[in-house]
Amino acid sequence: MDKKTLRIHPHGLQKDTTIALMFEPPRSRQLFKNQFPVVWKVLTFPVKNRSGSSIQYLPRFALAYGQVDQNYIFHPTAWVEAQRGVISNLSGATDQLIFDQSIHGDDSEHFVCKNNSSGVVNLSIGLLNGKGADQKFEPILVWTNVATGSDVTTKFTPNLTDHVTRDYQATEILRGEMETDAIWSYNLDKLSEMDDVTLWNFVEDDESGSFSINTETLWGCNSSYLNLWHINIQVEIKELRLGGHYIYFVPEAQYVTAVGDGDRGKPGTKGNFCIEYLPEFLTGAWDTTLMLMFEPPNSSKLYRDQFPVVWKVITFRAKGHSKAALHYQQRLAFGYAQTDWDNLVDSAAWVEVASGEVSRISGKAGQKRFGHNAKGHATKKLVCKNNTDSRANLSIGFVRGDGINQRYEPTMLWTGVGAKSNVAVQFTPILSAYITRDYKATEMLRGEVETDAIWTVNLDQLDDVTGWNLVEDDVTGAFGIERARFV
Repeated sequence: MDKKTLRIHPHGLQKDTTIALMFEPPRSRQLFKNQFPVVWKVLTFPVKNRSGSSIQYLPRFALAYGQVDQNYIFHPTAWVEAQRGVISNLSGATDQLIFDQSIHGDDSEHFVCKNNSSGVVNLSIGLLNGKGADQKFEPILVWTNVATGSDVTTKFTPNLTDHVTRDYQATEILRGEMETDAIWSYNLDKLSEMDDVTLWNFVEDDESGSFSINTETLWGCNSSYLNLWHINIQVEIKELRLGGHYIYFVPEAQYVTAVGDGDRGKPGTKGNFCIEYLPEFLTGAWDTTLMLMFEPPNSSKLYRDQFPVVWKVITFRAKGHSKAALHYQQRLAFGYAQTDWDNLVDSAAWVEVASGEVSRISGKAGQKRFGHNAKGHATKKLVCKNNTDSRANLSIGFVRGDGINQRYEPTMLWTGVGAKSNVAVQFTPILSAYITRDYKATEMLRGEVETDAIWTVNLDQLDDVTGWNLVEDDVTGAFGIERARFV
């Protein structure tokens, strides 16, 4: 089996969440006595980062000997690639241990290692990653205090389990059962029949707070949308929804060959909008970050008490084939906002609003809420009144989803709006793109972006589906976004 990549995307996380991945140990009377499972990977998903994480699996097994430190972390000293039915032999003095030539055994299903050295050793089975000087051994099972003349045997099945916990480190030996139940278990041998890159959803239930991992497409989309691409493209989907705005990033040479119909429609259905970006292969030696924000209206108060907010930040790996999906649908809303030390905007409450409507926020500190919208008088502007008894930070942005799954994304912020005062805006969705690493999504801009925009477009003027290339000039290093030939 070739190397397989499992791409795990978080959805609906309420706080930073850490998962520990380990292989289920074989059942044995020696389990947690002198045979111990080892944490393979530890992944942390920040609540405000939806980019996900990847793990790679290649069934190259090895046997190793090593030391266990005071924190129960296993440190391999040396290892040898192992095969089922082949006995690996460890010999030598305590300070000069070596793996001799392996010999074929009678058992074709088990991994076997004999301790023919002069002392007691710690042995491990694990996975090999890399080659040559960069090769690393990743332990998955450890036997401690293996006596001289003894051997260890295991019929290893790669059943990977996932636990939500912050209590462990990678390569840490587990001296007892995990304190939490596994939320997911999967035999990685099944990956041999799947694509080289598979997508998995890491989901937190809004009501129960329980976690799960699955391969089902979220938001009711037909799963065929994961197969719209040329067979040689390895894509990374940041977000996939039925209808609305999409921005996709893949190399121009391997363009999208079909949009395709699903059971429930397709992107670009009437009333929604869809953009597809198909950038050319980025030639630079450095990762490239694209920041997208909506242009604020011209105002004398801009950067005084009225601030644009970063909408999306996307990073493309140097000389890589990267892609991002970005959804836009003009469902405007006002929000009650707070900012942290990093100028990130967090919204405690919001209300959807239509052109010509007036929304109101009321309540005391810590209890502010939006009431029902009212119709404005002869205006197409969106208006929000601060009916509280103190100043408030108000924002305008977009909502997506409904009910408990609804999310709010601010695009502009007014700070210190006085009691009984209001803000009014006629929003035009003019989106600009900048090449810069200095910003995060939902960050308020205290001043002009230090670089010029490489692309500006009014989203209201686009067709339902359009295509674009993100291009880096080989000679000048300048970036641009150009209309694509294929949609």
